[in-house]
Amino acid sequence: MSKMIVKVVGLSFRPTQVELKPNYKVKLIPEPDNKYDPNAVKVQDYYGNMLGYIGKDDPFRPIVLSAGKPVELKVSRANYHQEGDKELWKTVKVGDLVQLWLEAEAPKVDKATFKEVMSFTGEKVMWSEFLHSCLDMEDNVLLGGSSYATLVGGQTDFSAIAKTFAKSRGFKTEDVLALWDSKRDLAGDYGTAIHSALEHYGRFEPIFGHEMALPTQPHALEAVKAFLDISNFKDCIVEPLVTDVQMGMSGWIDLLRFTGEKTVRVEDFKTIDATGPKLMKKLKEYAFQLNFYGTILVNFGYTVEKIVIWHWNNGMWQPYYQEFEPIKEYLRKEK
Repeated sequence: MSKMIVKVVGLSFRPTQVELKPNYKVKLIPEPDNKYDPNAVKVQDYYGNMLGYIGKDDPFRPIVLSAGKPVELKVSRANYHQEGDKELWKTVKVGDLVQLWLEAEAPKVDKATFKEVMSFTGEKVMWSEFLHSCLDMEDNVLLGGSSYATLVGGQTDFSAIAKTFAKSRGFKTEDVLALWDSKRDLAGDYGTAIHSALEHYGRFEPIFGHEMALPTQPHALEAVKAFLDISNFKDCIVEPLVTDVQMGMSGWIDLLRFTGEKTVRVEDFKTIDATGPKLMKKLKEYAFQLNFYGTILVNFGYTVEKIVIWHWNNGMWQPYYQEFEPIKEYLRKEK
């Protein structure tokens, strides 16, 4: 059975009672009396000391909740704040636990929704649009780019933030969390619509021509025309699936642009509702994902010239060009 990595969020950022080395066992315990999230799953060391929580969207959380009892997992990696490390914030001291990953057995996958496909990198794999998951031909789950970005960049634990916000404004914490969840869903749906419009045009323009490939919905049409004003889909492949079964990697690239025979740019479309430092932070997080895809391509002999994040905001596309940084631990050794 394949492995999956579970990231612990909401860390208390303080020294642990025991050093969390690889293979040290911790307990995952449902916390139904948590007034902010009755489906919360807390993580404790073997002595009952609180370490953090399993993220709300982590695929392993439902497994713990359905077990009806504490689940034991082994530590995969733990990072402590070291002397000379960049300051996270003033309360974090040397020796404080700042990152924690656990290792779990990936659950058996129901293959009813999977179909066999050939990836752009020439590998036969199984893909489920419903689960948005990719398997190799031996049923091992391949790590996706967005999952990798979450593992590296982490997830924000909004419970404590919502509690402070609610208290200062006179609202209930659960209402604030529900509002934020709904806004996140709306933003996701909007981003999906814009992305789908660009994919639609890029896929059908070579067949039917410019006019017939344009979407008719006003917002979608505006986004496509604005992109074509400053860029194009020439020498591009729209939404290629790239995989590296040997390294356990997979992902869908929004736009793969060829600037040479095997020289490419990895491009991505984002509708980020942020400006200034918050936008820069988001762009950094998305760069993890694009570097992940680029590393797959490098493993198959491609040269990745740059990564490009296209930001749609206020009716305009702003490209952010970044240098490609291959992920060393995912490079094949022969490279």
